[in-house]
Amino acid sequence: MRLSAIIFGASVLASSQVMAQQVTIRADHPFLGSWDCEVLAFTVEPSTYQHGQSPMTFIEVDDRTNDFLGMVLNDGTVFTLIEVAGQLNWHSPASGDTFICERQK
Repeated sequence: MRLSAIIFGASVLASSQVMAQQVTIRADHPFLGSWDCEVLAFTVEPSTYQHGQSPMTFIEVDDRTNDFLGMVLNDGTVFTLIEVAGQLNWHSPASGDTFICERQK
């Protein structure tokens, strides 16, 4: 795992309790779209993350590179999407869970 993923998760965990304005992911980020991780399916759009019934908004994102996307949702959930060896990995710094995901068409 990249050190930036660990630092991102640790640095925003404390700030996730603070209410912040909604932010968006840059529209050309390659991780936008629908993904299936076998135990988890989700959709990332520039202004929302949807897993389940209601889309969540972002209060913080790190979308500076094409192989990493860090997010804090409006409910305080922190997770990252990381490309490793051509595969997308969904990772939760809080639980330590990591899932390999495939793009859905």
